[in-house]
Amino acid sequence: LFVLGSLASEGKTKEMKQMFDAFPSKTRSTLVLIDNADVNVFLSMRNLSFADVKSVTEVSVADLLNHQYVFTTEQGVRLLEKRLGE
Repeated sequence: LFVLGSLASEGKTKEMKQMFDAFPSKTRSTLVLIDNADVNVFLSMRNLSFADVKSVTEVSVADLLNHQYVFTTEQGVRLLEKRLGE
């Protein structure tokens, strides 16, 4: 689990690829949880075959277990704890 201060994008795949290259996830199965409907994050991630994007309100336990890495924000963690229980 990687907790980021913010997860923002201008809608460019290259931008997100560079972010993943800075982490050990590289091209492994990755789930990005967003706490709001940020269209630019969806647009920038759609061409990355190793990454899936879901809203914190839509994610299931199976989604979390089926990915090697999970990226979200601090707000995303709070919402996930609230939704799935502490």
